[in-house]
Amino acid sequence: MEILKKTAAFRVQRQVEGKPTEDVMQISLSGVPALPELWSPYTHLTHLVLICMKPKLGSLGILGLNELQALRLLDVSDNAVSVTSPPPAVSSLARLLMPNNQVSSLEEVIRLAQSFPNLEVLDVADNDVDTPAHFASIFETFPKLVALNSRTRDGTEVVVEDSDETSSDEEYDDSSDEESDGEVGETADTESSHSQEEEESESDAEPSVKRTRTEYEKDG
Repeated sequence: MEILKKTAAFRVQRQVEGKPTEDVMQISLSGVPALPELWSPYTHLTHLVLICMKPKLGSLGILGLNELQALRLLDVSDNAVSVTSPPPAVSSLARLLMPNNQVSSLEEVIRLAQSFPNLEVLDVADNDVDTPAHFASIFETFPKLVALNSRTRDGTEVVVEDSDETSSDEEYDDSSDEESDGEVGETADTESSHSQEEEESESDAEPSVKRTRTEYEKDG
């Protein structure tokens, strides 16, 4: 575990080095422990990506979100998150990506809405709450929601454009291989390239939803 903690600190250092604290907008991690003390100093952070952490995240409440009031995107894909109580409120959050977690009820989604009232994009695919019966109710819970699990309210499939998704996927794939070796030093070259990619991809733009089908017929 100590090696993983050092790896997490090393990766964050590589992503923020040379930048003033107020210029750090994005931090991406995977396969390491979630240590909020690593990102909480960066209060201007707009994108936080924590994919398949080790150990897996069980709650959003441990992330220190109360310190991240500029956050616009939170990606906690492939963890074990449930929402037993409302996480710290972040009114700026527009995108919450949490596929393959443990959100099991509409009550948990309502708790998310209490904390993130301005959410525009939500992904809870591959959670127990991801059922046709809950689809319309989740849209009603978030007044500004435009895309749920990559579909609009009328069921049209969409692509939510955000360049950060690309860098997040790359971080996930590469870090999985790194952790199998268990050596901090091996992450240097990979993390350096990720840091450069993230600098190029940072953006505070509103989520852009592009329709990929003109009409989605739910009845076949």
